[in-house]
Amino acid sequence: MSNHINPVSQRRFADLIDDRLFTAFWDGAKHFGTTDLVLFYDESLDEDPVSIMPRLRLINDADLPASLLSIINKASSTATKQLNSTDVSFWFIVYFQDGEMVHGAINAKLIGPGGIA
Repeated sequence: MSNHINPVSQRRFADLIDDRLFTAFWDGAKHFGTTDLVLFYDESLDEDPVSIMPRLRLINDADLPASLLSIINKASSTATKQLNSTDVSFWFIVYFQDGEMVHGAINAKLIGPGGIA
């Protein structure tokens, strides 16, 4: 998770990390044929607040804001000491209705049928 965010925002971010998010990730991985994905959660959307894009496609988008590029420029596995290049992970970027953006690298490694690490 990004540094320098307040504890309330950290809790709100963590509350969004659930089985539905991991299911969306794995569905996206199957759809796009890659696990190098960025998942967005936009709290202002009533219906389907999660969107998914391949990270490399986003990086190559000329219209991508520099603030977002600075987050996803590197693979999510490089974002924290807790992940390594063999971990399956993704960027999770949350836009809260109050205008705050929080992001983090999320470990999505499958530990067995129907389970995640």
